[in-house]
Amino acid sequence: MLHLWLLAALTSFLIGEGPARSRALLGLAASGLGVASLAVNPGPLPLSNLLDPRTTAALPPSFVAMNSGLLLLGAILGILAGFRSLREWTVGATLSRAAAILSLATSGLLLGVAVVLVGFESVWRAGLVAGGVALIAWAGHLGGRAGHLGRWIRWIDERWLDRPRPLEISRSSGSAGDGKLLALVCLGGIGAIWGRHLAVVLLGAVIAAVSADRLDRGRDPGRFPTVSLLMLSLAPFAWLLTTIAGPTGLSLSALGEAPISQAAEILLLPPLALSAWGLIGLWPLHGLVPGPILAPIGWALLARLGLGLVPEGVAHWRPVLFPLAAIGIWHGAVSRRPAAAIAGLGVIGVLTGVEPGSRAGIGLLCVAAGMAAARRFRFPSKTMPWLSALVVLPAWAVLQALIGGLQTEAVYSVIAWAGAAAALSNHPQVPERR
Repeated sequence: MLHLWLLAALTSFLIGEGPARSRALLGLAASGLGVASLAVNPGPLPLSNLLDPRTTAALPPSFVAMNSGLLLLGAILGILAGFRSLREWTVGATLSRAAAILSLATSGLLLGVAVVLVGFESVWRAGLVAGGVALIAWAGHLGGRAGHLGRWIRWIDERWLDRPRPLEISRSSGSAGDGKLLALVCLGGIGAIWGRHLAVVLLGAVIAAVSADRLDRGRDPGRFPTVSLLMLSLAPFAWLLTTIAGPTGLSLSALGEAPISQAAEILLLPPLALSAWGLIGLWPLHGLVPGPILAPIGWALLARLGLGLVPEGVAHWRPVLFPLAAIGIWHGAVSRRPAAAIAGLGVIGVLTGVEPGSRAGIGLLCVAAGMAAARRFRFPSKTMPWLSALVVLPAWAVLQALIGGLQTEAVYSVIAWAGAAAALSNHPQVPERR
């Protein structure tokens, strides 16, 4: 079933842009939630055994009906997307037409899986679930449009945290200085992600953040150096950890064995999470850096220092960080910035601390950084359909992050998943402010 869903993900992104792709992505989100839920509850159970009648007979009927309904809804939306893409097909769109045909075949197989899973005599239950979920999603869409929610969010954004200008080397006389700052961003990121000493990780994160801030303020000298001040929150973290470590040293391997109490871990995480949140670029610190370009450095703070050194602190603050990540994902959806939604899913994957969801989180944060960089550096759009073939890798990471989230904070994970679906299916994107 996992391979079938990944094939559906590939066809969804290869379908031409427009309403057809939006339907395909919404269907992919619905079926993905069903697949992830089946993989987690009440077992976890191997997905390969779900079509065995002896396995499904042991599952609660309501659970089977709910997830079969999600698979059914995903299959129906995939079929509608395939027919819509074929109807809009024009000469020269051979790849899109092939993807539409493959989408019809994949959705048909997914439809058969849903029917076999729930049983022919209970298909009506799955149909009710599919209709109910579709009705709720449609009502939310109409409510958001009627209330001009996106317009209000963007209006608040412009007054809360102004959008930074694109992080790119200018062609002016100062391009040499910009090149040095960009090199410092890269070097700092390498130190934060691969450094084995606490000082190297923290100093690398600070250098990367301050250099990126200088690049932005070079084009807007009057802007307040918010990022540089935000990184000062790492000072109490470094001081307290150094005091606790004592003579054991500050290498990450030695700190992992340091006698850090649960109370100390709870105190250490908030300043670390604050800096990581600003680097990742999630609400309410979404305007500090140019999109989630520095998201991998935020992962280094959350995963390498958070989960690696103060796991009890992460567990204590997880009920706070999860809803904040869900809000950040929905903020990306409403403001039509899918990179922020992908970054939010990456944060959820990292915060779960459950493998392979935690490993998938770094992959999603790198994908979000790549999306933001491609958009700001004006990546050639003609090559994007062929690069969509690589979408299977982030699609697998997204599903693993959802599975990990359902194992830790199920309600917020579902809310975040719905926001990510809205973000990826919402078109067109709002151009970045210059």
